[in-house]
Amino acid sequence: MLSPRKQQKLSDMQSKRIFITGESGNIASLMIRGCKKAGAKIINSSYPKLARHNKRALPFVFGYDYKNELNICDYPLMEQIIKEAKPEIIIHCAAYVNTDKCDKDRKNAYKVNVDATEFLVQCSNKFSPGCLFVNFSTTATMDPLDYSLSKPITENTKRGPKTWYGETKLMGEHAMKKCSSKWINFLPVFLFNEFPYDNSSVWPKIFKNSLKKQYTDLQLDPKNTKQYEYGSNLLKPMIKIIENPESINKDVVIGGTERIKFELALEIAQEEFQDTYGKDIRYSTFPKGDYLHNHVADNSLMLKLSGLTLEKFNKKRIGFREAIREVAKSCR
Repeated sequence: MLSPRKQQKLSDMQSKRIFITGESGNIASLMIRGCKKAGAKIINSSYPKLARHNKRALPFVFGYDYKNELNICDYPLMEQIIKEAKPEIIIHCAAYVNTDKCDKDRKNAYKVNVDATEFLVQCSNKFSPGCLFVNFSTTATMDPLDYSLSKPITENTKRGPKTWYGETKLMGEHAMKKCSSKWINFLPVFLFNEFPYDNSSVWPKIFKNSLKKQYTDLQLDPKNTKQYEYGSNLLKPMIKIIENPESINKDVVIGGTERIKFELALEIAQEEFQDTYGKDIRYSTFPKGDYLHNHVADNSLMLKLSGLTLEKFNKKRIGFREAIREVAKSCR
């Protein structure tokens, strides 16, 4: 039975004051568009003159343009925003996400992924009591030996990160859960997003480089099966989950159901990009092992909390080939 706090009903997104961190990122840009469409008031847009970027704390990675992103490590600024705007929902997407860079720059990775997360929660507790804190974590926090193609990732998958990125994101989760009384923790499974909103996913990077006649050295193991889910397919379920009071204080795995061999994905990409693609696409294994491993999600809790049937969800999705074409259009 749910406690009285968990039974507390959330109103619809209409007119909600929402603060979204990490505006430059793929998930955050999707959430901004989705929340605006749902009628929410995005607080970030009220602070254009305050937007600035601390390059030491958040280095330029993956081609993201941070110049218009609020710096979550600027604690006086974060406190000012939360104190003045009193957000009803904070959607925390900002993170130090580059695995190799995290290993080399451990201090700043900890500062961004742990310290800044805890500070945001504490500020919301102080200045906006009752604020719902929605955190986007990562399946890099999980033990890759505890999931496989035949054993999909679930909310009960054993935690055991193998990288400093995963370690710091897990510590950020713990800080949030310790400090916040009202949270949702999303665990996305390898979202596949569109250029220019996402320059970091594998395929947008490949396509962008192919237009420049450059090959991409892919840091993935082609022997493993990967899952690709177009990010916008998951936007509606994520919004529905945030609106659902039954989601409060839960970890929620979100992802698709499509499984496709990496070699087949390359073949499809070549078919769709014969004009700009060469045949000798290069790839290499990730230097420290395939930390991405076999990502396949069990979406049962996501579907339950979003109120969507698997049939309805699959009708809204587009397949891998269609997603490739959509990326191609935006790259041209």
